[in-house]
Amino acid sequence: MGFVKIIIFLGFLGIGLFFLFQTIFPVKLAFLWAVAVVGWFGFLIAWLYFTHQIHWLEDRVLTCPRCQHEVDITFLDGKPVFQRHCPYCGFDLSEHRHFIRREK
Repeated sequence: MGFVKIIIFLGFLGIGLFFLFQTIFPVKLAFLWAVAVVGWFGFLIAWLYFTHQIHWLEDRVLTCPRCQHEVDITFLDGKPVFQRHCPYCGFDLSEHRHFIRREK
């Protein structure tokens, strides 16, 4: 669902930039500028996602098998760092890493 929102955002950004650039440049040049700017935004978002810099696009979460609460996952050098115990019930998570898909 996160990617759908990003694609919709980039589409509206491209349309808005096209109309903005159309007041400055001819139509073909305005279209090319809008595509270039949206392309750079898309590249930046993809690069940040694949290097694990933006975590709100990730759709999987770690849940405690006992209390089913979501447990925070932090990233260090691009690799996930898990908490050892559940902050809600104290369950040992070192051997029980249950990932589930987040439902929105």
